[in-house]
Amino acid sequence: MVMGSVTERVNLLAEGIDGCDGYGIVARLCACDGELFGVPGYEGREASLGSSGFVRGVARLAEAVHGCLGAGGDVVVAGAGTSGRLAFKACRSLNAVLERGGEDAAAWGRFHYLIAGGDAALFESQEGAEDSQRAAVEDLQRLRAALDAAGPRPRPRPMLVVGITCGLSATYVGALMDAALDGSGVGMRACLIGFNPVELARDLRVPDWPGRTFKDVVRRMEAAEDALMVLPVVGPEAICGSTRMKGGTATKVVLEVGLGLGATRLIGGPVPALGPSEAGSPWDAAADAEDATEAAAAACLARYAQAVAAVYREADALARAVEAGGAALRAGGRVFYLGRGDAGIVGVVDASEQRPTYGAGVDDFRGFIVGGRAAFYGRAKPLEATTTTTTTPGDGAFVASLEAKLGTEEWFMGQVLPGLSARDLIVVCSLDGEGQAPLPRALVDAMVTRRRASAFGLAAVLVPTLGAADAREEGDEDVLQAWGRLGWGLAAAVSVDLASGGMLADGIPGPAEVALKLALNALSTGAHVLKGKVYGCRMIDVKVSNIKLFHRSVSIVKETAGVGVGKAAVCLLAAVHGTFPEWGPNKAKAAGEGDGVYEGFEDTVTEDVIAAAVGKAILMASVVPCAILLAKGLASSPDLGFAAIRREPVLRRHLEGTVV
Repeated sequence: MVMGSVTERVNLLAEGIDGCDGYGIVARLCACDGELFGVPGYEGREASLGSSGFVRGVARLAEAVHGCLGAGGDVVVAGAGTSGRLAFKACRSLNAVLERGGEDAAAWGRFHYLIAGGDAALFESQEGAEDSQRAAVEDLQRLRAALDAAGPRPRPRPMLVVGITCGLSATYVGALMDAALDGSGVGMRACLIGFNPVELARDLRVPDWPGRTFKDVVRRMEAAEDALMVLPVVGPEAICGSTRMKGGTATKVVLEVGLGLGATRLIGGPVPALGPSEAGSPWDAAADAEDATEAAAAACLARYAQAVAAVYREADALARAVEAGGAALRAGGRVFYLGRGDAGIVGVVDASEQRPTYGAGVDDFRGFIVGGRAAFYGRAKPLEATTTTTTTPGDGAFVASLEAKLGTEEWFMGQVLPGLSARDLIVVCSLDGEGQAPLPRALVDAMVTRRRASAFGLAAVLVPTLGAADAREEGDEDVLQAWGRLGWGLAAAVSVDLASGGMLADGIPGPAEVALKLALNALSTGAHVLKGKVYGCRMIDVKVSNIKLFHRSVSIVKETAGVGVGKAAVCLLAAVHGTFPEWGPNKAKAAGEGDGVYEGFEDTVTEDVIAAAVGKAILMASVVPCAILLAKGLASSPDLGFAAIRREPVLRRHLEGTVV
């Protein structure tokens, strides 16, 4: 039951993070992110983003993208959760790049995204959707039908399906790879992106995918002549299993370098070259290679590595931002991200990931983008026929839902600002070329008015791209100028200097976005650590919302309580269903009984048992903390366990006997 995936392991570099202040938290995040481009990488593997093998792999992906689009075909980028959101973001940026191709662009295909759970998953976690094989197949069929109906193109129409799953575990992505392999005779090609060795791909069955596991798909891809797999190993996360962090960063790098180079070559645009400052870097040899695509990929990767290093050079400011976020959450306040364009999207994505990861409240973290829905979608607006949500993008209820989640500045001013208090924190995010975030003057005026009644906190993360800024509009006001008018003192100002520039290529602010993402990941992760949502290196209030997270939760209970896997599974199921399951001749009535009572229980936990538990747990809070109390003998029944967590939400105090 407990997975051996690299992405689910504890990272020893993060040891003690739960007892740190903001500075200690940032130092440990820096150490873990150092494995992204390290050579040799995790466990001495030559498989990080700095390895020659990865350079070759991402160059082959770029060539496949270039060939597919140039032949009039389409590139479909798909994933679940963070992977799906980053797929959307990549398509949004890259379709804008293709439009620079002039008249030639009419003959090219485009980038399209699919996300498990449909567009609702862009803003709110739909974790259970990643377990559905049927939804994946239907989504791909709808998209292909819509593209065929959109206009004349080659028959069969080429299609490169790029699936992303950090741990090689998402059924939704595995099913898409299967479908693409099945369609090889009609122009389809499969590409799998992940951050786990192939031998550790998930080998567990799920109810919606009879007779198949993800490992079966990986074996099939290994045998296929034209299938691609880009599988660097970047090491475990600082917070065990939180692949939104290092896994998400690696995903952005792979997509923007692999897909971005393919698109940029198509329009004849310039690509970065390795500069003097990268002499002696891991990419030296590749940059001198005869293969032009590999050389370009090496230069691109060097820019991302510089962006990661640049963020952590601002460790002091970043630590202050972490402390400000933690203070807001501990006081019962909220954290709001506010930005325009690409910066606003990075904030929306980070905020959307807090509920499943930390059991956060709906309003603990919220992201807002100036311009609302239209600004969010840009050129990535989905075809009407491809959405998997119960409503379509043209439906009034769906639009209203997006307005509530994204907010135009008018919605923000009318619905959020009036309720702000001194406990809350606003984080302004910027990727502007001058390092100053433009905000509509009307919004600044409203903030000034609210400031007179409430001293809410303010922080900023500014990452100058040294390239094209998001377009300003008449009436915009630089936030740095606005602060002077508002008379605010900043809780933290993180200004990241990217010496080589934050643009990967014209229209792709990839390195700058990675820098902003890392800063926001640190703020949100650190805030939850300071609130007590992490024990050791584990997120102990994870929402049990899909099969992967069920197994992760069993592992968390096992390791935190120091019990066997059978007892951990019993206690987790008890927390979900409110009563202990029958097991053999004994009924596990109290968590204090010896582990022998539970030995072998895990073998009886079938796919159907797990699916039933997930279906119920997805609507529940504090399931894992309750299960830990049961396993430790600190609660004799689920009801008493939940009551104890309600009285004192910080699990560490229960485990250390310091509950007042």
